[in-house]
Amino acid sequence: MILRIAVREVESWLLADRDGFARYLGVAVTVIPPEPDDLPDPKRSLFDLVRRSRRRSIRESILPIDRTARLGPDYNGALMGMVNEYWSRDRAVSNSPSLQRAVDALDRFRFP
Repeated sequence: MILRIAVREVESWLLADRDGFARYLGVAVTVIPPEPDDLPDPKRSLFDLVRRSRRRSIRESILPIDRTARLGPDYNGALMGMVNEYWSRDRAVSNSPSLQRAVDALDRFRFP
């Protein structure tokens, strides 16, 4: 068994593919943080970026609907869609040393 944990939250690995995340949100790539592993709160940074999205359906899926909710009604589904359609591991590892270490560990893993 291999257990790897994102530096703070898995959202940092999602943000690491700046091009893919920017295309998904419909925002400029320059607003995506260049070093997501260093973010103190990657989920909050993700929410801040989603608020800038021109796509209403994304905002409504990901952002909490009120102060009692921690996540939007389709947070996981929307981000899974982003990963499936826009996210690239190859682009992400170039911006996330922790993801690169996880990928390297998986590449070294061999079944008996």
